[in-house]
Amino acid sequence: MDKSPSKKKFSFNAPFGGTAEEADTPSAKTPAHPKGGPSITRGGLSVLVLIIALIVGAAYYHFLQMQGAMSAVGQQLGETVAARMADQLSARLNSYGELAEGIAAQARLVDAVLRDDQAVLDEYRSMLQAVLPGVLRVRFLPPGIDTVDERDSPALGYACLDLAQRGATNNPRPPMEVHVFRTEHQHIDLLRPVKAEQGVVATLLISMDVKLLNPWLKPLVPASAYVELKQDAALTIAAHGQMQLKNQSRMYRVAVQGSSWSLHYWPDVQGGALQEQTMGMVVAFGGALAGVIVVLLGYVMSLKRRVHKDLVTLVKLVVDAAQGRSGKERPRLLEFRNVVAAFERRRQKVDEAVAEEQLHELEEHIEPETEMDDDELSSALFLKDTVEVEELGGGAVEELPEPEPGDEEGPAADSLSADEVARTLKDIEKDG
Repeated sequence: MDKSPSKKKFSFNAPFGGTAEEADTPSAKTPAHPKGGPSITRGGLSVLVLIIALIVGAAYYHFLQMQGAMSAVGQQLGETVAARMADQLSARLNSYGELAEGIAAQARLVDAVLRDDQAVLDEYRSMLQAVLPGVLRVRFLPPGIDTVDERDSPALGYACLDLAQRGATNNPRPPMEVHVFRTEHQHIDLLRPVKAEQGVVATLLISMDVKLLNPWLKPLVPASAYVELKQDAALTIAAHGQMQLKNQSRMYRVAVQGSSWSLHYWPDVQGGALQEQTMGMVVAFGGALAGVIVVLLGYVMSLKRRVHKDLVTLVKLVVDAAQGRSGKERPRLLEFRNVVAAFERRRQKVDEAVAEEQLHELEEHIEPETEMDDDELSSALFLKDTVEVEELGGGAVEELPEPEPGDEEGPAADSLSADEVARTLKDIEKDG
């Protein structure tokens, strides 16, 4: 009975580390084109899209936070600008009021009122018209007057009498007001009481032209803004700027001290510094994001080419190893070099194990009672074609099976079993 060891011829051409017979099948020689499965390109692009989505999401969240902060800053800035304009306008009105109050407190004027000295009163009228621009008329009204004068210019109406009554009773500094607006008698009234020891003896009423309001307002308004001056929050008595901003911007309202007016301010948000800064940041972020996309996309494509080249090199190394050759080319990527190193270490271990197994099998076929020296044993072990051994009692000669056509030379090529190949692949995956 033949006691020669049974061997499976392993071939690297066989699918999944099969035998040489399996390598001769059509499916092994011409594998079908793979369909589906992971791809470096698709995976890299997916990661790239994910990174871009995360960057855009984080940037959008930061943009919303920044927009909220900028909106708060813009609101504070709008309120500050409106308050500054109202304060400047109020300072001008106060200068008129302080002048009128100073004149009303002069003893000479009080004495002229008590004596009804029209000559002195006319001097004060002329002086006020010369000092204060836009003065239409100066009156000294007696206390308790309740008669209107429609013939005078500007007319002395009920609104003027009401203002004089308030100034003579509970408000020594009544606010400036516009009366009979949009008529031929429209004017601004500034009123201060004239007081003596016995109390209010007259009311100084200074009527000024409404046209003064626009020159007062114009230098206060920013270049890109719209401002309205309203009386009682309803009547617009003056305006300046870009009127279309009323429908495009937020309105800020501030009361003008010393008057019955309020200042309404609409800033140009679209053309302001905050909007320009926001647009600049958006453009800068878009450029940076485009640069990141180009760099990442270039890296993915370069990685794909490198991996493809190293896979080709790895296949060549496997084919060379199956044919008993040692290839010189090595992969460039470190991960593939580690796989090759692990494969070569495992292959060396397998070669040593196969050589030891063949040595053991040859020793089993040698006659136990036949004594052979070391030289003879070495010659028998390294015999290439056949080894004749005289069996005890029979004298029969046994031939070792000759290598079949297509078998590779060398012990590693014709003695790797399928189990050993499976273990080798597992070790390579583990080391890699």
